[in-house]
Amino acid sequence: MLTSTVIKLLKSPCLSQISRGSQSCSIFSSAIHCIGRDGLPVETDTHKLRQYVCGSDMVKENRQDVKVKEDHEYPDWLWSLRTGHPLPLEELDPNTKYYWRRLRTLHMRNNNKIAKLRGF
Repeated sequence: MLTSTVIKLLKSPCLSQISRGSQSCSIFSSAIHCIGRDGLPVETDTHKLRQYVCGSDMVKENRQDVKVKEDHEYPDWLWSLRTGHPLPLEELDPNTKYYWRRLRTLHMRNNNKIAKLRGF
């Protein structure tokens, strides 16, 4: 969060106070001005962003972020991880627990879509 942020939420002109923990916000003319704690600092140094995993160390004092290594220093299985969509149900083995969980999830999603179409 920035020290002062403007978030447009309401279109009706009003003047009131909202308190959210340590923040106090005033609403007027379709905007909320919040003044509160500063959030995490955003790193803008490009050299540091390329060399370190910024924000990996949550300690406030003596912060030391993890240095990014060369590709050959990481294990081989890391580069073969699936990061896209999950496998289709037809490609999974029906003797695994993952298959039956996926089948149940897809069935529930389908039932929810049908229930939305029915209305009342």
